Amino acid sequence: MQTTAGSGVPHETGNIFTPMRHCQGRRRFGQYRHVGTPCADAMKHMPPVKKILYPCCTFLLLTLVACEQTKPPITDMDNAARSLQSARAAGAGTYAPLEIRFAEERLNQARIAMDKHDFIAAQRVAEESSVTSDLARTKVRLAKVREQVEARSRENTHLREDLLAPTTTEEAPQQ
Repeated sequence: MQTTAGSGVPHETGNIFTPMRHCQGRRRFGQYRHVGTPCADAMKHMPPVKKILYPCCTFLLLTLVACEQTKPPITDMDNAARSLQSARAAGAGTYAPLEIRFAEERLNQARIAMDKHDFIAAQRVAEESSVTSDLARTKVRLAKVREQVEARSRENTHLREDLLAPTTTEEAPQQ
C-alpha cells in the first residue's frame, strides 16, 4: 500500500476507484469529490477486453432502446372516437359543422395510419381529432348559451314593453 502525496490516504496503485494524486479534488465535507468515480484516464488502466466490451455494450444498449417498437395507440383512438361521438350527441352537426367534419377526417386519417402501422402519426392525428371534437363540443355549449341569452333578452323586452304600455282601464273616459 502507498499513500497519496500530501493526503495520507492509502491506496493501491492501479485501482481506478481510489483517489490518486492526479484526480484528487478539494476536501468537501471530509470527503474527496472524485472518490468512487473513475479518473479521466481510466481507460489506460483497463484490461484490453474491457476497453472493447464497454463501448460495444453501450452501443448495443442504445441501439435496442432506439429501435424499440412503438405500441399501437389504441386508447388514443378510443378516446378520439368517444370524444367525436359525444360532440355529435351534443349537437355539433348543427352548431359546429366545420369542426365536427374536421374531427371526423382526422379520425379517419388516424385509422389509415394505424392500418399502415405508423403508430406515431396515428397517435398524433388521433389526439388532434380528440381536441377538435372537444372544440366542437365547446362551441355547441357556447351556441346554446347564446340562444338562452337571446331568449331571455327577448323575454325582458316583452316584459319592458308591457310595463311601459299605457293601461286601458285608466285611460278609459268616465261617463
